[in-house]
Amino acid sequence: MLNLNRLDDAYIRFEKCHETRPDDEKALLGKAVTLQLNGNADEASEVCKLLLQRASASSECLTNLTILGLQHKDFGLVRVAADRVRKLDPNSEIALEGLGA
Repeated sequence: MLNLNRLDDAYIRFEKCHETRPDDEKALLGKAVTLQLNGNADEASEVCKLLLQRASASSECLTNLTILGLQHKDFGLVRVAADRVRKLDPNSEIALEGLGA
């Protein structure tokens, strides 16, 4: 749906997935991305904060949050996510870029 630029449909699907599988970080990340692409940066930021509260957030998720933060100049999000990526992968280019922003 995202590839087809059908953001509303994608959001609904990510939301349904999150409702049925609340621990699925990809559903939450998809929800954050669709909100961000729809221009709902504040709501996207709230979803990102939920993801950051999870101790088990994957490197992939944290990398995507770093990129999302860089795109929207949300440097608080960038610092937290990039620092956690760096701890998981000290050679991550995205983490280094985020920490240098």
